[in-house]
Amino acid sequence: MQLTMLTGYPDNVGRRHIWCGYGNGPAHYSHQTKDPLASPRFQFYFDAVFPAVSVSGEYIVYGVAHGVGPRQEWTLKWVKAEDGEEVSNGHDLSDEQVQLAGFGGQF
Repeated sequence: MQLTMLTGYPDNVGRRHIWCGYGNGPAHYSHQTKDPLASPRFQFYFDAVFPAVSVSGEYIVYGVAHGVGPRQEWTLKWVKAEDGEEVSNGHDLSDEQVQLAGFGGQF
């Protein structure tokens, strides 16, 4: 997902940034690659991604870090709000929008 930051974000809290942005789901969801989260700013890294519910209310989106420590890659895991099961491979989520928030920074 290419994240689009809302006006006024990221904002500083001490030496870290809080951020809030939105984007659309992938056209072809994959259990292996999930939905890669891309920052709209050069050298901006995600420290934490909070869970969120899609605008339609049909999906919950969870941030998944691919390790611990700074500068980790993040993907988004989409699950059905109805039963908590991960969306099937190949499912088209491009019409789904979600607003995400979390902590990050520049290194």
